[in-house]
Amino acid sequence: TIRRAKTGPGLRGVVNPMGEYVSLAGRSAFVPNGAYFQLEFRQYLEGRYRNLETALRAWAIGINDVASFEDLARLVPLWSGVRGIPQLWDPKTDRLYRANQRTSAVWADIQAVINAAAGRRFDRLCGALRQVADVPIIQEWLGWVAPYEAARPALNGVGMRAMGTTYSELAQTAARAASSAMRWTGPSWLVATDI
Repeated sequence: TIRRAKTGPGLRGVVNPMGEYVSLAGRSAFVPNGAYFQLEFRQYLEGRYRNLETALRAWAIGINDVASFEDLARLVPLWSGVRGIPQLWDPKTDRLYRANQRTSAVWADIQAVINAAAGRRFDRLCGALRQVADVPIIQEWLGWVAPYEAARPALNGVGMRAMGTTYSELAQTAARAASSAMRWTGPSWLVATDI
């Protein structure tokens, strides 16, 4: 779209390339079921836990016949938070495995893989934008998430929505965005996108 727009010298930057209200991270209540996600999830689990027994303990799975990380990556938790049933379902074998939903790390592991994939996609989008229009790319601060928290992020800066009627209220609402930008190892822009 930017390539077709034929931007001229008046384009000073791109704010919110992913939109204003995009969810860059957070708590998922779904499990992607595509083959590529399962492959990436299996690789993550192998790297994090190194052996299957450690992963099974972290996921708080009782007696089972899970034989490989590939089998483990296929399992779908049937709970989210405190809702649902404390079991994992294998869609290939249609088997259920009991788990302790309070201590299981399954949702944290799923979220880590989703967040890493979202961060990579965001970085690729910024790179593509930079190839078309070499201008600063700013994303408004939406939390301590991958696009801001890398030491050398693909963004050029962080946008902050400062709200309030006093200087201290304005500073307080802008402080989170400022803290993310200040941790970067390279230069960063800190832009007030809304006051």
